[in-house]
Amino acid sequence: MKTSIATRIWLMTAIGAFALIAVGLIGFLGTKKLQSAILTINNETIPSTTAIDDIKSQTFLTRVNALRHTLVIESSRKEVIDKEIAASRAFIDKRLQEYEKLVNDETDKKMFAEDRKLYAVYLEALEKLLDLSRQNDNAFARVTLDKDVDPAAEKLRAALEAHQKYTREQAAATGKASEVAATRSAGLSGITILLGVIAISLIGAVIGRSVVKGLTTVQNTVERIEGELDFSLRVPAKNKDELGKMATALNRLLERLQASLGDIANSAAKVAQASTRMNETSDQLASSSSAQSTAAANMASSVQELTLSIAHVGGRADDTRQATAEAGALATAGGAWSMRRCSISGPLRIPCSRRQSASASWARRAIVSRPLSR
Repeated sequence: MKTSIATRIWLMTAIGAFALIAVGLIGFLGTKKLQSAILTINNETIPSTTAIDDIKSQTFLTRVNALRHTLVIESSRKEVIDKEIAASRAFIDKRLQEYEKLVNDETDKKMFAEDRKLYAVYLEALEKLLDLSRQNDNAFARVTLDKDVDPAAEKLRAALEAHQKYTREQAAATGKASEVAATRSAGLSGITILLGVIAISLIGAVIGRSVVKGLTTVQNTVERIEGELDFSLRVPAKNKDELGKMATALNRLLERLQASLGDIANSAAKVAQASTRMNETSDQLASSSSAQSTAAANMASSVQELTLSIAHVGGRADDTRQATAEAGALATAGGAWSMRRCSISGPLRIPCSRRQSASASWARRAIVSRPLSR
């Protein structure tokens, strides 16, 4: 691989961090949506439903008080009932104003407008009934109650119940949407966690496999070098990661060790050769010493013989000197005789020079042929 182990580890860490961030973001968005739904239910749906329910109850209370108003005769009691009806109407008006702020869509707005319209019709019928009851015209008041007030009240009640049903359906839809959002958020979180775990596991497996493979290759090569003492072996360095760099550095070290061992082997061979030459030289020196010893002995014998020869030559020299003296005397005697013969004339006359030469030759032969005394 061209990517380094550190880069792959950082990549695995980044994927893990991304997965955690994604899970946190999905959870945050899901929680935010759920919180929004809860706020909608608490701040809009429940108040709307409560307001409609209050309007219904107070409308029903005004109907009861209107009936009571028609049944009593005393003015004081009618005045008390009028106050109760006025309080109910004030409460209904207040709740209608509050609900107007809670309207959230067009359907709700139309239904609220219909509620107000029907409530106005109901109030108109209710005022007509109360006027008749205040005049103690109870018979016409009851007729108005049956003919106008009750139908208007029933229509208002039906509209309010329909509106309340709609708000409840909106609340249920909001709750369902929040439930779906929570389920989706949980599903997305689970998928993100699963994908992050798978990605981290795959990258971790790849990193672990490459590291184990690289270290095993280095270990096997080193064990072979240890067992075979073969420093020509090299670690395969195919990857560009830290293990590849380590293998390259180890190969360079092995090359240097091999070169150093080669130099040591060459030096050892040279030392062996030098030792061999030294042995040969020692043998030659021993032979030369033996020869010199023999030559010295021979020389001593030769010197002894030479001494004897010199002594012999000395003796011969004395003999030669004596013979020479004798030869000189003979030569002198011969010379004198020759001179006498040279003065003879006649046919037997020999030239003096020839006679002198013959005398000299005879004298030499006499010297040479004379044995030397030892």
